[in-house]
Amino acid sequence: MAECHDSSSLRLFTLGNTAQSRRLWLNDIPENGADVAHLNAVHSPSLLTNLGERYPFLLNFVGQHTWSAQWTKGEDHTATMTLSHNYTFGKFSVFRIDALATQIGPAHVRLLIHTAFGPILISQSVTPLSPLEQKVIHRFFSPAYNAPLTAAFVRGESFMFERDVVIWNNKRFVSSPAYVKSDKTIRAFRSWYSQFYSEGSLSFRDALRRHREPLDW
Repeated sequence: MAECHDSSSLRLFTLGNTAQSRRLWLNDIPENGADVAHLNAVHSPSLLTNLGERYPFLLNFVGQHTWSAQWTKGEDHTATMTLSHNYTFGKFSVFRIDALATQIGPAHVRLLIHTAFGPILISQSVTPLSPLEQKVIHRFFSPAYNAPLTAAFVRGESFMFERDVVIWNNKRFVSSPAYVKSDKTIRAFRSWYSQFYSEGSLSFRDALRRHREPLDW
């Protein structure tokens, strides 16, 4: 297993984890990182209050999350995403976060987060339980002195993940999707991710043709 950049020299402690089972495709979860445009579309509303969502004119007062990211495929079984976050009140920004996510293989991600209070490492693993059921586990590591912030991250990450679940539950699959300019990283991700499928991998379309119950393969 490859080491996460800059994490091998840190003394980290396990400070929390979350485990969830979801009905979705295995590649939907890591593809989320390549969907750069969704960050501000889905994850900008404040985790502190929903007043900004209900009353947009209050956004400058309650604040919102702003994101910027860049996804890059590697030359092998890895890919990376650099991520920056600010919590903004109008023109004012606080709580900057810089992070590096490393995708290792089809179902493992390590996210190394740098905050003003110290580092946090999040490990995400996805284990298929059945064709459309995945077990997602997030483990949180940080120095002991950063435990209070890490505890807040455990809760915040769970809320953010649920926002993604809403999108996944309404996702439609088409044979020839029309990509727009903002989807270029998604298209690049799908091309990169295809290396993890073998020539004998059964597609959803083939499953429908061969089986009365499409989940029985």
